[in-house]
Amino acid sequence: MRTSITILTFLLTLACNSKPKAQAITIPDEYVNTVFEPIAYKLASGKRPNTEEIDSFTRKPEYRRDFYYLLVGYDMENLFPKRYNNFEMAAESHMVNWLKFPTELDTIPSKIELISKELIQDSDTTFTYYVFKFKTEPPHWAAKDGWMIGCVGPYKKSDISYAWARGTFSRFNSIDSISTKDEAKWCHEHIYRNKD
Repeated sequence: MRTSITILTFLLTLACNSKPKAQAITIPDEYVNTVFEPIAYKLASGKRPNTEEIDSFTRKPEYRRDFYYLLVGYDMENLFPKRYNNFEMAAESHMVNWLKFPTELDTIPSKIELISKELIQDSDTTFTYYVFKFKTEPPHWAAKDGWMIGCVGPYKKSDISYAWARGTFSRFNSIDSISTKDEAKWCHEHIYRNKD
């Protein structure tokens, strides 16, 4: 009986004096081995990024969209700067990320500029497309084509600025070969509506 009490006392003492093991901080796989990994670990540990860190992601269109989604994942989207939290900045980021895909331009464009905002009426809904011009520099294969045109959208009135824009596309038409309105209409019909 005395041995049982001694063992029980020992176990209770051990339980009271032992420190809980620290849990390993994990981040979503999509951020591992990317430029976002350090900031993702910082957010996952409950720390707020500083202004310089936030600016390093938001000022570059190739990072802006994914950084916004990263902040949303940690309920910290209120840290996203207001000057980048609008449809124009979001659309630019969507366009750049679409263009850098290997089956498309396969690079970040050297220059990109918003040239038009087009409204497309479809049944009883008005959709908005943002039309950009972009170009690359030699030795990229598209440098010879100069300024080309691409669309991002459609956005509905109720959408948030970083909503998924599934009609985003470029046929790599030269800027002077088609109007911005016609290009937006084409993207709406053939990409958003999936009509061939």
